[in-house]
Amino acid sequence: MPHCSCSSAFKIADEKDYYKILNINPNATQQEIREAYKRRAREFHPDKNTTDTTRIFQAMKLAYDVLYDEKQRMEYDADTDYDKDTDEDDSDEIFFTTQNSTMR
Repeated sequence: MPHCSCSSAFKIADEKDYYKILNINPNATQQEIREAYKRRAREFHPDKNTTDTTRIFQAMKLAYDVLYDEKQRMEYDADTDYDKDTDEDDSDEIFFTTQNSTMR
């Protein structure tokens, strides 16, 4: 089974910012949210890694469920303190070590 060198990526499971979990911009469209979730889900699926990525996978699923549903996303955004107008790089250090992950 492949090995996921994602020790620092386990921050994802404790991350509260759903946009960071999916590594997307807060202005992302539903299509972008879906594509980001699918990409990350393939990368961190527990069946695809030797490291137990179940918590990461569950955090991504929760982030996707909330952000993809327009009503839940509006509620989440209303309760979250961040600036949607920033054009900062979407990359995030919680995914930094996953670049060397080997997948099936």
